[in-house]
Amino acid sequence: MLLEVDDFIRCCQVFLVQGSAGSVEQKAAHDHLLLFQQVPTAWRVALQVLCESAGGNTTPEAALFISAQLVRHSVPRLEEHDQIQVRDHLLRYLQHSTAPGVRRSSNITPVDRLVCLGLASSVVHIKSGWSAWKQLLQDALLGNSAASSVGLQLLLEVLAGIPGELYSACSTAALHGLDVAPHLHSMVQQFQSQKLHVMQLVLDTLRSVPDAATAALVVLQNWGHDTMPLLCVEFGLHCLDLNDGY
Repeated sequence: MLLEVDDFIRCCQVFLVQGSAGSVEQKAAHDHLLLFQQVPTAWRVALQVLCESAGGNTTPEAALFISAQLVRHSVPRLEEHDQIQVRDHLLRYLQHSTAPGVRRSSNITPVDRLVCLGLASSVVHIKSGWSAWKQLLQDALLGNSAASSVGLQLLLEVLAGIPGELYSACSTAALHGLDVAPHLHSMVQQFQSQKLHVMQLVLDTLRSVPDAATAALVVLQNWGHDTMPLLCVEFGLHCLDLNDGY
């Protein structure tokens, strides 16, 4: 069941905010959202909600949260041209969120984090963008010097999400017996090749941007050494890599 934007927003509000716990109204909203997310094009409605918010529309936080969650989980199933559309719109959403007068504080919100995870997923899955993903993120999120601290935190949130997206892609292929090992191997290698650049950004942040220290440490944690399922190849930072950064 595909919902129109207004109906979707209303269901989100009733489910998370307005409906009493266990009420008939809340259950009905839950059922509508459950059916809605099974529609292949539901992500377009959710992305529209995020885009309209970035365009200046006042959108309830509940609708933004569910929209960001739905878009994030849709990315791996989309065709690359749709993944590119998602990536570009999520970047615009984050750019808007760092604009002067938009944020009430420098704190990263739950919606911000979900959008960053959706962006991490799109970066991982868009093969044509593998060679330029890091520069794309830096240009988009660090371009506004007035909001550089918030932009840096958002960039770190995206970086923190990348290892999990790689692990998920490999796990899904292993679970379903997909014959995509060469593609996944190239994917993992591409991001592994950037590990020292990621580590250097973390170290620079810890030294000079205290407000973003927590986000930097999460990146360091998530990029810790691991073995990717199916491929059985190593990924992440070793202790020796950390020593090389000092």
